[in-house]
Amino acid sequence: MVSKELSEAATEVIEILKYTNEKEVSKIPKQFISFLQENCSKEYKITDDYSRPFAEIKLKPKTEALLGIIYLKYWADEEGKKEFQKKLKKY
Repeated sequence: MVSKELSEAATEVIEILKYTNEKEVSKIPKQFISFLQENCSKEYKITDDYSRPFAEIKLKPKTEALLGIIYLKYWADEEGKKEFQKKLKKY
């Protein structure tokens, strides 16, 4: 069983992926998607509109972490990975 924070983050990520380009979503392994689906919260109600521009959405810290993992492992090219890792070092 995962924590409440992770369960709610998984719920948010699943919702965000609904508004994400299908080509990008297909790059995420099915096992990872299944993990998110199996561990998403059944009680947590999303109050934000994820169809809005991403910069306007208030995400939970664990949601940001999960999206960072997805970006780094499945979406970023080598240059993107380097830039992302530079940003991580600043925090």
